Amino acid sequence: MHEIQSLASNAVRCPYFNHALNLSVCKSSGVQSVRNSVSVMKEVVSFFTASAKRNFVLKSVLKGQLLGICDTRWVERHDAVLQFRCSLPEIVKSLTIVSKWEERDSSSKANGLIHAICCSDFILTIFCLCDVLSVTLPLSRLLQTVSLDLQSAATSVADVIAVLEDKRNNCLSLFDTIFDDAEIFIDAAELDVELSLPRLVKKQMNRPNYPATTPKKYYRRAIYLPLLDSITVDLKTRFQSETLDMFELTNLIPSNVVKLSNNADDKLVQHCVSRILNLYSNLLDVSSNRELLHVKLVAELQLWRVKWLRFATDVSCFPQTVCDALVACEKDKVIYPTIHSLLSILLTLPVSVATAERSFSTLRRLKNWLRSRMCEDRLTGLALMTIHREIVMDIDNIIDRYARSRKRLMEFVV
Repeated sequence: MHEIQSLASNAVRCPYFNHALNLSVCKSSGVQSVRNSVSVMKEVVSFFTASAKRNFVLKSVLKGQLLGICDTRWVERHDAVLQFRCSLPEIVKSLTIVSKWEERDSSSKANGLIHAICCSDFILTIFCLCDVLSVTLPLSRLLQTVSLDLQSAATSVADVIAVLEDKRNNCLSLFDTIFDDAEIFIDAAELDVELSLPRLVKKQMNRPNYPATTPKKYYRRAIYLPLLDSITVDLKTRFQSETLDMFELTNLIPSNVVKLSNNADDKLVQHCVSRILNLYSNLLDVSSNRELLHVKLVAELQLWRVKWLRFATDVSCFPQTVCDALVACEKDKVIYPTIHSLLSILLTLPVSVATAERSFSTLRRLKNWLRSRMCEDRLTGLALMTIHREIVMDIDNIIDRYARSRKRLMEFVV
């Protein structure tokens, strides 16, 4: 990125939103209590899934299966942590049953996991983690949808940051609620856990040693505040205002232009035009004549708006996506050169690579050990057929093309 900005000083860094969100949530592992609690959850899940006998006990008590703590797909990690928190009484009950077995390895391991789970540090960490992940979960799901509106994605990211900042500002009352909910949950689940203050010494190197007189103050300073600060600061760093502002160029899409023009308050239209002008001026070269380019852009916006107002009665004629808008603008590139450039920039802004990453799982299903010698052309063809299943193909035409592909000693007849 530094090399690109050395050549193009006005280039704006715009990361993939879903990857950036995953990396920001990964910052929660920087908090020692969160890192230890996630490791305990992974051990519990692997403890049950590694044995059919132990897994049968869990299914009998839980009436279901525990989700794995995935390291890459954070949307699954959101669901797994939330499920683990809600299923904690059933998990403890299952571990208690296994701990009474005569099998030494399973019983001793289950007994150790019970002591790791039934402690105040683990339970409060799970409650704090669920409080934060419940905010980022809808955004994580949104950024992995097949069709995604650019402006709604940028707005959703800003909303998540605002909610986390509000939690940080009101951390005193919010954590009191979390602490009280944890106590109610422990009493309802009949867990033998007391939310007490850990032993504090003056010189402590291996765990947090925050000065506090009550358990609420200690765990708020040791878990909740570092968790909120690490994720919020990293989200602000990765989703800067100059990156989110670029998605206001979606106002150039004809469907949005018509919505703005139908608005009774014309100040909103002027505000959107001024925002586009400011964004465009930031992308220009320093040596460019900004005033002249501003005048041209205003004129193009007026012509672009009038063009699509002619089709106001037929909404189906409006391009709904950036790609369709760029194709529609390509025909009149001479009339709208600036709008064409801005739409081209908008089209290159990445939000999600979920659709492209779905091809990885497709390749995993196609090129298995039974097809290890498959050539590149056949693999590409099978992958395209699998991904684009909505395209209806003529089977007879495919057979005819295969029959004419090479000369054979015998005639190919079906």
